[in-house]
Amino acid sequence: MTIFIIAVLNSILESFLPWWILVIISFVVCLIARLSSLKSFFAGFMGIFLSWFIAILLKDIPNHHLLSTKLSNLFQLKGNYILFIIINLLLGALLGGLSGWCGCLFSSTNNLSTNSKVGE
Repeated sequence: MTIFIIAVLNSILESFLPWWILVIISFVVCLIARLSSLKSFFAGFMGIFLSWFIAILLKDIPNHHLLSTKLSNLFQLKGNYILFIIINLLLGALLGGLSGWCGCLFSSTNNLSTNSKVGE
């Protein structure tokens, strides 16, 4: 469910906010969900991966991979647009996973500081 929430929020908010909103979305959703570290990383990773995969497919297939081919040439990938898309997906998913993991760690440290008393 967390993966779906991250993917939907990212798809909606990235249409009118900068691309790096994915970090904030993944952080906040995993902070509120209070999942374990591995589950938070996986939720952020897969949520952003699915969101970007759908966005890339919806934008890249209608123009016959023209822009992704030109950008792959720019990055010395010799016109291999599939490799360029995979690199983009993995970079975005890694950012989402790391920010989800940070949300999990922030919630766990916040619990420790609010539950402990001074002097103990």
